Amino acid sequence: MKKLLIIVTFIAPLLLGSSQNSGFTLSPTIASACDYCLLTRGFEPLETLRGFEFGLDTRYTVLNSVFSGTRKVMNRNDEKETHFTTQFRLTYNLSSRVTISGILPVPRRSVSLLSTEAEHGHEAEEGGHEEHNTGAVHQHNVRGSALHFGDLTVLGKYTFLRLSTFNHATTVALEGGLKLPTGKTSAMDAQGDFLDAHIQPGTGSWNFLMGLSLNHGNNHFGLSGRLLYSINTTGEAGDSAYKYGNWLNADIRVKYGILTTKGKGRNLSIILGVNGEFRGREEAAGQVLGNTGGKVLYFSPGFQLQVSRGVMVEGVFQQPFFHNLNGEEQLGEALKASFGLNLIL
Repeated sequence: MKKLLIIVTFIAPLLLGSSQNSGFTLSPTIASACDYCLLTRGFEPLETLRGFEFGLDTRYTVLNSVFSGTRKVMNRNDEKETHFTTQFRLTYNLSSRVTISGILPVPRRSVSLLSTEAEHGHEAEEGGHEEHNTGAVHQHNVRGSALHFGDLTVLGKYTFLRLSTFNHATTVALEGGLKLPTGKTSAMDAQGDFLDAHIQPGTGSWNFLMGLSLNHGNNHFGLSGRLLYSINTTGEAGDSAYKYGNWLNADIRVKYGILTTKGKGRNLSIILGVNGEFRGREEAAGQVLGNTGGKVLYFSPGFQLQVSRGVMVEGVFQQPFFHNLNGEEQLGEALKASFGLNLIL
């Protein structure tokens, strides 16, 4: 009953959100960084020989800074993207070496920017009229949002190396999987126009994932690292073809236990990590978009609390400290934050 109440507490905020799209949308004048690269390490599953694990995490991302290469430039249109994603994960441990996971995100994405338009007037002519620019300029807010199921990912892991002693353990594993195009790609605003590709809940593409992970730990200290690479195919956004660039995520973090309750399975650890995202350029209708793709590095402090032998929560804050984004103007991340829950069912 206690575990059920914890799950309801996490899901309730998602259900309270509106599923309706609202406001206007225009294709943003500044290309945006890829939010679909958020499928990185996720949260560490609890280790068990066999059985199911349920994971639930929420992720919040804000993009409101504009970069040209490594240089931060003016955000002329006050453009801002927010991504609030609730991600469900079900893992089955076939053995101590083989696991398979299904991951389903439910993203809520929104965009806002200032659109500048010149005022047009009309002068009557013989047989018709002529439109001309009056010289007056007006600015108005452009907004759009979408809430829907995203793309389902199926990911397998095989631990091919396991070394352990009385108080030390080291594992190395290969990962592979597939992201399926289950998310909606035709979300519209209140005016009936398709939302921008980065605001659509899904990508419409089949992506192939492969990775390598390492974990080492003893009673108080832990070191973990992961590489995850995605080969992306062409999907769609609205009524046009759209392809996200291939991406590579790299994560390394150190965990140190500061509080342990012997015999009850309770412990509290602090986490310090560094994460990197390397993204290829995107394509729209077969045309390469210059203001897409690049590199971002994050400093990631956090905590991990094991409430009992079958319940663990974790929080991580990711602060970017290095951007190198392609093109003249590209919207980059200002922050990411995550909070997750793992349960052995």
